[in-house]
Amino acid sequence: MHEHDLGFALNLARFDELTGHRGWKTDQQRAAGIGVSHTTLGRIRRGHIKPGTRFIAAATTALNTNVEYLFERNEATT
Repeated sequence: MHEHDLGFALNLARFDELTGHRGWKTDQQRAAGIGVSHTTLGRIRRGHIKPGTRFIAAATTALNTNVEYLFERNEATT
């Protein structure tokens, strides 16, 4: 199984809320704040890729939240 097939989707409303509380208004600021590339964040936001384990860990750690709050569980696609 590829890491991008985990079956999680980023809850954009919650992500934007949590990053907004930190003053991160642009995707470049959000990506820098959680320690990922803005290209990766953009692809996840648009649904082109699913968040992988590194993104999930970085986002939940940086935003001091848990997976269940920030991500929605979806069926993995093949």
